[in-house]
Amino acid sequence: VTIAFPRMRVKPGPVRLDLVGGDVIFGRIEREDDVGVVMTGAGLAPLSVPLERIRVLTQPAALARLAEKPHVVAKDGQDVVFRRLKSNVDRVTGTIDSVSPAGVTLETSIGPLRIGLDSLVAIAFSGTDDPTPITGVHVVALCADGSRISGRPVALETNTLLLDTP
Repeated sequence: VTIAFPRMRVKPGPVRLDLVGGDVIFGRIEREDDVGVVMTGAGLAPLSVPLERIRVLTQPAALARLAEKPHVVAKDGQDVVFRRLKSNVDRVTGTIDSVSPAGVTLETSIGPLRIGLDSLVAIAFSGTDDPTPITGVHVVALCADGSRISGRPVALETNTLLLDTP
């Protein structure tokens, strides 16, 4: 069944999350919580995303400004943060502790390090690529800002669709 909604022109948020399982969320980092990072977007209520569900976090505008694009993948079981320097991109490996509007905190071989969002290009998370499969009836919500989220419908109210995601 295809349900058509009116077309809206909505700019995606400044941050793109590629989740384990293929979902994509565009939005703004609102805050960190005890689970991970809380995102808001054009079509999303505040959404708490566990760090272990994120495969890649990018800032598309920062990535587009680079003459040479980095290959954004984790390395040897560690997370990799790509940050913009004056003329190139630096890679920092470690374990991501938190993501917030203030920046990214990671544990490196020389101790904790915070990288501000103003210099962040991308993060490749080293977590699993094996999501819990969705069973039964499920939907794929395609939001006006380009976000794509799949899950089982739990509730549908005026202007709100609640999904149970894997």
